[in-house]
Amino acid sequence: MTAAARDKYLKIINTYLSTLKAERKKMSNQESLGDPGALQSGVLTKQNLLLGMTGLTGAERSLDQYIDYLDELSTTVKKAFDHLMQAG
Repeated sequence: MTAAARDKYLKIINTYLSTLKAERKKMSNQESLGDPGALQSGVLTKQNLLLGMTGLTGAERSLDQYIDYLDELSTTVKKAFDHLMQAG
């Protein structure tokens, strides 16, 4: 294990993490989906789309959990590589 290998792993994780964080920011303002009009089907469709984004099992929450996971993975990879390099 080398510092270069560690850095490659961390770069891959951080690149993906940065991309996910940028996409997550885009999810924050979905109220601007537009006016569904007076038709009940339009209103329900918009509500379902918003729920799919912001609900308990929605995309925002799932992405937040994945971002947290990648943060932890990055920390773990760094610590593991550092420990292995110190051990010789």
